[in-house]
Amino acid sequence: MLRRQNPAGAVKTLRFCSKSSLCGGNRRPSPYSSTVEILQKNSWRPDTALRIGEFVADPASNEMFLNGVTTRMRPILMDVLLRLAVNAGTAVSRETLLADVWPRRMVNDEVLSRAVAELRTALGDDPKNPRYIETLPKVGYRLIAKVITTDETSDLLKAAGALPEPEAPPPKAPDIANPTPPQASESEASDIDTFPVVTDYVAPAQTPQPKVSIWKFIRLPLVGVAVLAAYGIYKTEPLSDLDSRQIDLERQINAAVPFATSPQSESSPRFSPDGKSVVFVRSSETSSEVVIQDVASGSQRPFSIPNARLASPLFFPDGKRVAYWLRRSKPAEGQPDCAIAVRDLDRGTDAVLVDCQQR
Repeated sequence: MLRRQNPAGAVKTLRFCSKSSLCGGNRRPSPYSSTVEILQKNSWRPDTALRIGEFVADPASNEMFLNGVTTRMRPILMDVLLRLAVNAGTAVSRETLLADVWPRRMVNDEVLSRAVAELRTALGDDPKNPRYIETLPKVGYRLIAKVITTDETSDLLKAAGALPEPEAPPPKAPDIANPTPPQASESEASDIDTFPVVTDYVAPAQTPQPKVSIWKFIRLPLVGVAVLAAYGIYKTEPLSDLDSRQIDLERQINAAVPFATSPQSESSPRFSPDGKSVVFVRSSETSSEVVIQDVASGSQRPFSIPNARLASPLFFPDGKRVAYWLRRSKPAEGQPDCAIAVRDLDRGTDAVLVDCQQR
């Protein structure tokens, strides 16, 4: 297992795919493949909606709202935006973004740059005159828009027009069966007391109720059936080659197991032509050695050169020899301080293939 600590403190683990397995989206066996797993929790991701500048971002649905218009974001773009919003107004390094947003993948700066460019397009932001995301050369990015957080997610969504306003209750219909007689005013009451007058109260005429069309009741179920039918057609369509390759790659990454473990640094893995062995370099601050490990049993055969640093091992086509680069700190008389050497695995002997001083 090849480990190294990044600035964020995540442990990166280098794993290998054997020749007999399918690596990535390639349907043919690949003898030289490796994957990286980063063990880190996304505890930084907020659960409630955030107001970011003019937009309202909903982490639960990966959607943004502006003036009643809903924009659905790719999950990776929403993660980049939320990670910047967690430290709004302060610089977030590229290493931190790569470690937090892509915790189980090995990606480079180009992937992050493309994601930020796509996020700026969704926000309508200009990198030369930014209103949301500011680029800090050789550092990372900074979210300069104002961020408002609240535990009441529905309040922000209503303000952005994502949720409808509650309708006012309809006015109460008059009770025709038991009408209430009109009340007399004070002046009329005094007149009644002085001159009693008997009047008959006439109930208002009953207005005919409009006929309710049956289409009003079956319209909504028909729309629901149409939506379910469209969703069923979408789900039954075969996956594209790109989706199938991505699913296969994720399945292989999740099923990957550690190949080798050591407290020292392990790097430069290469498989043998028959795929049964792998050679790599194990090194520390003061020493280094080349290790040949059997894939099936896990047994190791290390070798080293006194007072020399070894690097970049590679199997010969016959699988019985390994070429490697060496540099001696204290070369003896007649020995080159820098050379490309060959190790005979059966005999255990070394020979100089190319002297670095040769032209």
